[in-house]
Amino acid sequence: MSGIGRKFQNVLRDLGPLEAQGKVEGFFTNAENANKLGGLVEDIRDAMMEYQVSNHEPIISSTSG
Repeated sequence: MSGIGRKFQNVLRDLGPLEAQGKVEGFFTNAENANKLGGLVEDIRDAMMEYQVSNHEPIISSTSG
């Protein structure tokens, strides 16, 4: 898996605990959640920028294990 693919996999992994909290109500009023989400948005932005200037290898391998 490429470095970009790993970055996206890490974002997906980090989104899991946030998703598990369920309801959106009150989510953004929790400063810790807002900080985590802000960091994930930055990670996504960085990975997308890196992908745009790369040789466009597959982002996520279908055979990852």
